[in-house]
Amino acid sequence: MIYHLKLKTNGVNLFDTTSISPFPLLFFGGKITVKSDPSGDVIYIDEHIDFHASSRCAELVQNLRKELDYILEYRITHPGVTNWAPTSTEGAVLRAIIGLITKEVCMTAEDWSALAEKEDVITSNS
Repeated sequence: MIYHLKLKTNGVNLFDTTSISPFPLLFFGGKITVKSDPSGDVIYIDEHIDFHASSRCAELVQNLRKELDYILEYRITHPGVTNWAPTSTEGAVLRAIIGLITKEVCMTAEDWSALAEKEDVITSNS
C-alpha cells in the first residue's frame, strides 16, 4: 500500500492510499540494490523497502530495470517511434515489464523459465 499523507493523532491515519503490486515499485521506484540473504536474495528500493526473492528472480528484475533505464534514457535523448517488435531488445524488455506489471500474480517456475529465456535474448542483443 502506498499513501500520500500519514498523520498521527490518537492513532495513525493514512490519506490518499492505494494498493500496489511490487513490480511497479521495482521498475519505476527509486534505486534498486540486491543483497544476499541465507533464504535467498533481498531486493531493496532506496535501501528501505525490501522484497525477498530467489537469486534468479532478483537477477532478472535487476537486469530488466537496467535495460528499462537505458531505454528511457535513450528515448529521451533520441526521440522516435518505439520498436515493439518481439525480436528487438526494446520490444522484448517493454513487453516483459508490461507482462509482469499487468499479471500481478505470483509467477510459477515455468513463467520464470520463460522470462529467463527472454532475458537471455535481451542480454545477448544488448
